[in-house]
Amino acid sequence: MSSRGPTKTQTLRRIRLTPAALRRWGRWLLVPWLLLVVWATVEYVRLPDVRPLLKENPRTTALMEQRAEEAREAGRKARQRQAWVPLNEVPLHVVAAILLSEDSRFFQHDGVDWVEVEDALEEAWERGELGRGASTLTQQLAKNLYLSTDRSLLRKAKEYILAGRLEDTLPKKRILTLYVNVVEWGEDIYGIEAAARAHFGVSTHRLSVAQGAMLAAMLPAPRRWLPARRPAVLRKRSGNIVERMERFRRISPAQAAAARAELARFFGGPGVVLEAPAKDEVSAAEEAALAEEEAAQAEVPAQKATPGAEESPAAKNSVEPNSAVPQDDGARSAMDDAHAAEEPAAEVAPPAAQPPAADGVPAAEDPAGTDAVSGDEGR
Repeated sequence: MSSRGPTKTQTLRRIRLTPAALRRWGRWLLVPWLLLVVWATVEYVRLPDVRPLLKENPRTTALMEQRAEEAREAGRKARQRQAWVPLNEVPLHVVAAILLSEDSRFFQHDGVDWVEVEDALEEAWERGELGRGASTLTQQLAKNLYLSTDRSLLRKAKEYILAGRLEDTLPKKRILTLYVNVVEWGEDIYGIEAAARAHFGVSTHRLSVAQGAMLAAMLPAPRRWLPARRPAVLRKRSGNIVERMERFRRISPAQAAAARAELARFFGGPGVVLEAPAKDEVSAAEEAALAEEEAAQAEVPAQKATPGAEESPAAKNSVEPNSAVPQDDGARSAMDDAHAAEEPAAEVAPPAAQPPAADGVPAAEDPAGTDAVSGDEGR
């Protein structure tokens, strides 16, 4: 006599969830849920306190430490070129180029640009793969200061939280100051002063419109899109940034024409001629953000330069890491719409033109010594 297995009806009756079975399953599910809550709470509590950044410049960053470790693993000496400069020494057209390249709604969002996130998700859905990122300037700063470059949901979640803390704690101008002084601009190069000297042999305040556009264009891949290599992508992005600055009246038509001519000379071949985007291609939010910046700029008197004054080296106005923020860092920036009317503008005598050191940064600002710029890794 052959034995037969349970029928389908009998099986369903056996697995029928009674109230007692539900309670048992609930207890089993509650344990991992509680563990997850505890783990998330511990991770949240362990996130760094951003309040010291109000008055102190960071001595190092997570990205700098990561790059140093990578250098040691590759058998070379870890180096770091960086010189702090106050925001009012960064030309307005350079600030505009960075914002238009990386975060055009910087003065409108609270750390995360949900409009950009939505656009990036829609684009990824249509393409069937992850494409461009949607990180704001504040998120990039949080990642540079405290996190790693790995791509994971946990790192992204921490980035969102830290970006919110930075926005809640620091004024926009301070966030922008920190960003331009710690962001990576090539192998072993951090901050705009070191970048200006390494890539163009000039101080930050002497950057031309074209040079500022190139530095802004480098940011998505600062160790691959190097000006010395003249990559086509850098030329195209720089030209687009110049066109957008002209489109939004960050620079005059004459400045834009001069910048295009300089880009043509730098990269060789015909001039960079790219059409500005049509008006209906620019989002209303982006228009509003840039209009808000323009209104702030109209209210702020231009910085005065003392004619014929002898220039001082950039190190004179730089700040040693972990030191108090200099007073002139509080001078108004035309891009700081939230704090433009709070402090008087500082009169800044243009620093003296001086030949850059062999490595592009004066020895006093680079105690560790440097090599020539090279690198082929994106951030």
